[in-house]
Amino acid sequence: MGIQLGGLWSRRDRSYSPSNLLRSLSRIGSVARNNFADPVSSFSKRQRQGAAQSSRTDDGDLRFGRHRRSISGCFAGNQDSPGIRIYCLYAREIPGSVVILAVDEHRSHPHVLLERQYRHAAGSYLWELPAGRIDKGENALAAAKRELLEETGYTASRLKRILKFYASPGFVAETMNLYLARGLRAGTAQPEADEMIQQRLVPLSTAVRWVMRGTIRDAKTISGVLWLSHRRKPSKPHR
Repeated sequence: MGIQLGGLWSRRDRSYSPSNLLRSLSRIGSVARNNFADPVSSFSKRQRQGAAQSSRTDDGDLRFGRHRRSISGCFAGNQDSPGIRIYCLYAREIPGSVVILAVDEHRSHPHVLLERQYRHAAGSYLWELPAGRIDKGENALAAAKRELLEETGYTASRLKRILKFYASPGFVAETMNLYLARGLRAGTAQPEADEMIQQRLVPLSTAVRWVMRGTIRDAKTISGVLWLSHRRKPSKPHR
C-alpha cells in the first residue's frame, strides 16, 4: 500500500490577520477530521460538486477528490499580495503494483516480451513491460501471474522478484515489484474492455538499443531491460 502526496489549495484570505489565519486553519482541520470521505456541510454545494475536478481553482475554492484523503500538514504563504494562501499536504492510499520481465530463452538469444499501447498522459504509444496494480487482499506474486496472463496470455513456470522500487517518490509512495518470468508458455490474453495492447518478443540487444536511443521511454521498462542486460554480461574479475 502506498501513499500519494499532493498539495491542496484551500482558500485565499484578502485580509491578512492572525484571526483570519486561525479561522482558515480551523476550517481545514474540520475537513481533516472527516478525511475528505464525506461532504462537509460548511462548504458550498458548488464546492462539493467538484469531486471529479482539480483541487485547485481560480477563486480558491476547496474541492474534494474521488479518493479517500487525509491532511498531513498545513502552511501559510503570502506569495500573492494582497492576502495569504493556505496550503496543505494530503495523502492518498494507493496499492502497490507489479511489473513482469518475461523472457523467452528458447532462442539463441533471449527475447523480452514488450507491449505497445497508447498512454494518454504521454500523448503517444509507449513500449512497456506488462504491469498492473495489486488488488486488495492479493499478494505481489499472485498479481504478477494474473497480470501476465490477462495482458499477454502467457504463463510462466518460474517467477522471481528481482527489484522493488518507488515509481515517483516525490509524488507517490507506491512501490513497484519487478518480477523475472521464465519458462514461458503462450496462451490466450484476457485484456480488460478498455485495453488495446499489441505485444512483441524483442531480442534483448534490440530492447537495450531502444532504451539507449529513447524508443523505450517508460521508467519501469528501462529498469527491467537494463537489469537483464547487466546480469547477462560476464562479470569482470576484481583487480
